Amino acid sequence: NVAVTATVSLTVNEGVFEVTDSFDFVINPVNDPPVFTNSPNLTATEDVQWYWGMTASDPEGESIEFILQSGPTGMEINGQILQWTPPEGINEYTEDFTVRVQESADNTSFTDFSGTITVTPVEDDLIITLPSSAETNDESTDSANLTTLDLSGISIFDIDTDPTNLVFTVSSNNTDLIPNQTTTNSATAGVLITEGEVSDFNSDGVNDTKTYSLRIRPVHQQYGEATLTITATPTAGAVVTADIVITVTEIPEAPVITGLTPLG
Repeated sequence: NVAVTATVSLTVNEGVFEVTDSFDFVINPVNDPPVFTNSPNLTATEDVQWYWGMTASDPEGESIEFILQSGPTGMEINGQILQWTPPEGINEYTEDFTVRVQESADNTSFTDFSGTITVTPVEDDLIITLPSSAETNDESTDSANLTTLDLSGISIFDIDTDPTNLVFTVSSNNTDLIPNQTTTNSATAGVLITEGEVSDFNSDGVNDTKTYSLRIRPVHQQYGEATLTITATPTAGAVVTADIVITVTEIPEAPVITGLTPLG
């Protein structure tokens, strides 16, 4: 990496005459770019940070720096660490990136490294959205006309699987108040599960959310609390549960006077 001068001598001999001449041959150095001295692992797992501890050297010993030229959203360089946390995905997918090492004082002296990261998805848990509690007054007039509590806005989110085939069940820890049975009419205490629509909540072109509603009928003249445990079972992955506490309050009835004898 320094200039080198070499003297070259040429001699021509014709038998009778001999001529000798010489000249200097000068080799001027050029600025060689820095180069990467290691390479990354190009496999990653969703939601798990991927990183590459980059190393490089410059032939002239110049100071170097790393610059991210292109890459997926969220990829960044921290010192000499290129890092990125792959977002969730339903299927295996790939992301391309290009990183550059260059001389700090000369941005025309550089080397680029381009790679493609293959991301492996993992099975994500379902997410149940529902209120933590609900209350109602016992307004039943008799055992044939029970109080009805309708709960809507319950949803289950599954990023990995179309939720159409989810199995949704509800159980009660106080069956004296809310029995573990399906209620289809006003005279049957229990819970009725109604399936709603499926939708694409995160706008990725795949249905991922399903809504439900519950119709709850407590037993006539039974009061207190019952915890309903909602269980969602996907076609693959872990079963997920969530609880909602139902409180039924007694409405005091007006006193009735009995035993009076008419006058006269």
